[in-house]
Amino acid sequence: DDEQAAAEANKAANAQASAHPGSAAAVAKLGTHHHRISSSQGVAPPKSMWARMKDAFGSSKSNQMSMHGKKLTKSPFDSMWLLLPFFVWAALIVIIYVVSYVQLSTLAAPTTMINVLAFIKFRVSRCVFYAIQLCSQTEDSQKAYWQAQYEGRLADMQVEWDVMVLGPAGTSNAHFKRAESVLWRSMEHQNILFRSRDRCFRVPEKGECYPTTHYYYEVSNNGMGYMMRRLIEEFELLGKDSPADIGFTNRRLNYIWEVGLNDLTDAVLAEYHQYQTLTEATLNRIITLNIILLVLSVLLSLFFVIFMVRPFMKRSQKESRRVADLLSQLPADLDVEGMVSAVLQQAAWKAKNKGEQQQGAGSGRRGSMLAGGEGGEDAGAFNKGGASGDKKGYSDDDASSAASSNH
Repeated sequence: DDEQAAAEANKAANAQASAHPGSAAAVAKLGTHHHRISSSQGVAPPKSMWARMKDAFGSSKSNQMSMHGKKLTKSPFDSMWLLLPFFVWAALIVIIYVVSYVQLSTLAAPTTMINVLAFIKFRVSRCVFYAIQLCSQTEDSQKAYWQAQYEGRLADMQVEWDVMVLGPAGTSNAHFKRAESVLWRSMEHQNILFRSRDRCFRVPEKGECYPTTHYYYEVSNNGMGYMMRRLIEEFELLGKDSPADIGFTNRRLNYIWEVGLNDLTDAVLAEYHQYQTLTEATLNRIITLNIILLVLSVLLSLFFVIFMVRPFMKRSQKESRRVADLLSQLPADLDVEGMVSAVLQQAAWKAKNKGEQQQGAGSGRRGSMLAGGEGGEDAGAFNKGGASGDKKGYSDDDASSAASSNH
């Protein structure tokens, strides 16, 4: 008896829904059908990130949804407009970092040459020290001992000098692999090395330069190369002099002390400052680029917040108020959320079953046909209810408001 009563009540409700499609009974029937579809077919699987991006930025044809002869089209304009500052910022970072990397890659040779020149200055000072130690000895055995030390010191200075002038090709030392020849860097380096005619490198703190009548004038005013070759020659000959000729009055020691410790050392420092200036200029350019990137990032952030986010939020609030006004004009017994959810669920499952059909899934094709048939009946009932709405007291404005809200 209870089952018969329930069946009769269901028939009566169906008859009422058919007679009055716009009533609460018809809406309840649509909600029951939506629940039956959802419970029988399950929950749609979540979309991947690539699918979401494709839906957001895809073509307008793939982002259209048809309902009651009208189309709801998704527009990627707002998404692209809000993402534009981030694309610009990313492009700025990539460009400036690439330029900085290229600039830094050019500093390998200059920094190596700074190290080489520092070693040359150290070797010259070491040669002066060994020459003074040799000439200060009073016993022949001690003089022979210091002369034996000359060979290694001279070889070290000769290797580093050749690396500076000719490049690292003549040495297997990994410490100099990134060095370069100063002959190919610029004209200023060549002038310091060979073309410094009548140019004195001695700094004022070390005294005045030699006059033109001095016997060291020619050697000290013809470039660093001439002074270094003379220093190597004097140092080598001092190591081969007889013990009787070695002393503080030795002319070789006089050259090593006067020219090697003053003019030659200052010429090496002049070459050192050339590479140092080049390196600092490159680093300053990189620092400037990063400061520019920071300033542009701040300005871009302010532009994004003031001219993009705030207008977008105002439009969103205005749209929310408009939707709320439209919803307030609908009858209280109209389940708008249920109808919209049913239509969206139905459209999602239609798209899913269409994909399964393209993949050759037979069960997917049958499910799509079932869902399509039932959805057609519900859409027809909903259209019928909308057409007969004026018989139940609904005005034309209410019907158009409901259609706008559903879309």
